[in-house]
Amino acid sequence: MSADERTTRVIFEKPESNGLATASLVLGIIGVIFGIIPGIGILFGFLFWVLAIIFGAVGAIKPVKKDRLLLD
Repeated sequence: MSADERTTRVIFEKPESNGLATASLVLGIIGVIFGIIPGIGILFGFLFWVLAIIFGAVGAIKPVKKDRLLLD
């Protein structure tokens, strides 16, 4: 191998993320916003809170995926 021939290996790593935890946070915030509205807020707020708790529990149990992309 001469000095002009070089091999470059590039590894891209996506940052760790947990989509279910993010969905849980968003649903919790929406539930609080709907919970403030009198009348329909109790029903919709409660629905979003229950979904947020379920998604949060599943997201806490499920391992975080870390993707790698290898380019030669």
